[in-house]
Amino acid sequence: MDAFIGFVLDDYAAGEISRDRAAGCLQHVMGVLAVGNTGEAKNWFSQGRKFIRA
Repeated sequence: MDAFIGFVLDDYAAGEISRDRAAGCLQHVMGVLAVGNTGEAKNWFSQGRKFIRA
């Protein structure tokens, strides 16, 4: 999870993604965790950079 958050912040700071995209990615992961969908969260943690930049 720490690496995923770092990727989001790094990509935003580097101008790779917008502020809205960064917030949306973090909100998505928090949302799936809130409903107990750990599989989806793990998928984002392992492949996050691909999803962030999509």
